[in-house]
Amino acid sequence: MNLLSPAISSLARMRLWRIEAWRNNPLDAQREVLQDLVTSAQYTEFGRKYNFSNLFNVRDFKATVPIHEYEDMKPYIERIMHGEQNILWNTPIYWFAKSSGTTSD
Repeated sequence: MNLLSPAISSLARMRLWRIEAWRNNPLDAQREVLQDLVTSAQYTEFGRKYNFSNLFNVRDFKATVPIHEYEDMKPYIERIMHGEQNILWNTPIYWFAKSSGTTSD
């Protein structure tokens, strides 16, 4: 008997359970994702600017972080493209892509 099969089956069951929980509770899933993203980015320049370490829910986020358009984000993106790190995200960014509908640049 392959010992990996029960382990893989168990992991698959846990993953399916988690997906089902997300499907049944989409707002909770979205809150969890937002909190994970805010926590991951709290020590970036952007996260420090908007005090991510003190954002604990959607209301806090909406009250603290303004809506940004591409032009608002462009200086950050340009700095990252020139090699600066920990600006918008906490891990190195190596690749950039632009879709035809993203910007007129």
